[in-house]
Amino acid sequence: MDFTAIMSALWTYLKLVLLLSLRQFLFLFALLLILSWLMQLVNSRFLRQTNTLFGSKLYGWLFGWISIPVHELGHAFFALIFGHKITRLVLFESKSRGGQGGYMQHKWQGGNLYQRVGNLFISLGPIIIGSLVVWLLSRLLLDLNFSSGEILDIEAGLVTQILGIPGFILSGISNTVMILGTIFGHITWKTLLFLYLSFALGSNICLSEMDIRNLKPAVPVILALMLAFNLLTAWLGDFSLGFLDNLETGLAAFYGIMIYVMLLNLVFLLVTYLLNKLLGKS
Repeated sequence: MDFTAIMSALWTYLKLVLLLSLRQFLFLFALLLILSWLMQLVNSRFLRQTNTLFGSKLYGWLFGWISIPVHELGHAFFALIFGHKITRLVLFESKSRGGQGGYMQHKWQGGNLYQRVGNLFISLGPIIIGSLVVWLLSRLLLDLNFSSGEILDIEAGLVTQILGIPGFILSGISNTVMILGTIFGHITWKTLLFLYLSFALGSNICLSEMDIRNLKPAVPVILALMLAFNLLTAWLGDFSLGFLDNLETGLAAFYGIMIYVMLLNLVFLLVTYLLNKLLGKS
């Protein structure tokens, strides 16, 4: 094999690695980060309006009793997975300033790459675990089977990869529509219970300011690890590509849950905002 052929084969391989890494980042992290940010915008405003309307204590006893522990356990789960030391974990408590809350304190080694990457997942833990709990409730109470996202040809060009994002998001939205149709198409005690629990959990599926700060340094590390992983495994074909395909089929359901929760909170945000205006509380 001459030098030209070797360089051509090397460039073809590197292009596959770059496209695979881009696809993984777009579908596994970029969309998750964007949806997480949107949920943070909605939820932070909703909680502010709710506290103004009802007071933080009433919200805590109505909804926080389940949402706050799940939020903190989401942090704790990934802290344990990534080797962080949990120094204090409070799932639910009455704060001196009124209301209920929870928190997790943890330590990690700044020079440990694995623990540094863990900060990304620890920050996103409440969103990941909270959405998974809502998904589990949808299976138990509504018996839903979610549709999968369309699998793109990984060797397609950059433009094709990017243009595939709207279609993938639409797959998630179709799952959101299915949830809403099931709830309001035939109202039963199960659908009402699911609506209450998903709203309670969804009201605390959000990021704190500390979570957002921890996300920033972890993102470039994730990108570097993706490139390294694909550089070492892309030649295996089925192993690397099949792993990604299996993840994407589940992500359409996961993103559908996130969109449903965000829409639910957006509706209640508008309701509480209008009530505060009518009662002269804002």
